[in-house]
Amino acid sequence: MLGAGDRTRAGLLLFGPALLLGLGVAAAFGPGWGMAACGALVLAAVGWVGAQDRLALRAGGAALLTADRHPRAHNLAEALAHQLGVPAPELLLLATARVNALACRRRSRFVLALSAGLLESCTRTELEAAIVSLIQRAEGNQMGLLRLAAAFGPFAGPWGERDPGADVRTAAVTRYPPAVTALLRKIDPEPGRYAPFYLAGARDSLTPAQRAAQVAEL
Repeated sequence: MLGAGDRTRAGLLLFGPALLLGLGVAAAFGPGWGMAACGALVLAAVGWVGAQDRLALRAGGAALLTADRHPRAHNLAEALAHQLGVPAPELLLLATARVNALACRRRSRFVLALSAGLLESCTRTELEAAIVSLIQRAEGNQMGLLRLAAAFGPFAGPWGERDPGADVRTAAVTRYPPAVTALLRKIDPEPGRYAPFYLAGARDSLTPAQRAAQVAEL
């Protein structure tokens, strides 16, 4: 959910350049052309932000993860979604050996994209922790902030930062903090600009090891 400061920053990023362009075009060609240019740039900016989920999946080479290919992941996702009171997510596969995963939305349904490295290297309890963390991230009114962080990169400020209490909530749901700690110690932080959608990013203020240490203190 966007707070007052976030809404102001988002407004400046989305509408500030459009207003400046509109004023410039209006001065050169008249107010009608200025309004048209401003409106076109606003629509383009809004579309750019809204496309970040799809672009993140495309950048990761996400493909459908069928139940027959990985029944454990599907069974866990369905059971945990039911436990958390949300619809079962669509599962996709990221064809990379890096241990990570992302959460986003596609056509109003939320999507979990799990890497091949995560599925191959994690135990059942660690996979459970990953899925809980992703579901809470996707369903926790954070998606707007994550899209803005991916769309505007360094200009987005703290929008892509991890919720400091998220790992603790994941441990509370799974009732097994050691699994959360073990998962975090295995994660390879995502270095790209779509890192805000992932379990951990290379530019996060806390490394996965630091987050694991916090959970280990529970």
